[in-house]
Amino acid sequence: MSDFEMMIYILQNGINEKVKKYKERKIVQMLERRMLKLQMDNESLKRAMEREIALACDEEEKKEYERRGIKIGEDRGEKKALKDCITFKYPKKDLNWVDDCNEVQCQMIKKLLFQDLSYEQFYENIQKYIA
Repeated sequence: MSDFEMMIYILQNGINEKVKKYKERKIVQMLERRMLKLQMDNESLKRAMEREIALACDEEEKKEYERRGIKIGEDRGEKKALKDCITFKYPKKDLNWVDDCNEVQCQMIKKLLFQDLSYEQFYENIQKYIA
């Protein structure tokens, strides 16, 4: 076998009895040293794998935080727009309660905005869904 073929055979089958006959060949000696070094360095390999896993988890965690941040930003933007609409219809009213509304409640607010209601009626109807 050529050195290249020997290298492929060793990589595929490891160093076995058939290969030990060719121990004087440089490729066999080199690959044997490399394999021993890898076996001795198994702890480093394990630590490197753990580090890679930790980095992958960190990256996934960052993406999740980013998704959450985008969702929070969208919710805040929607609530700000909703407050602006309510302020336009009912100026000079305290609207801090809108910040505590969930998605269903925000949908109800949007529906009630288009009805001809006084602020008190509007607020009472919303309170039914908030409480």
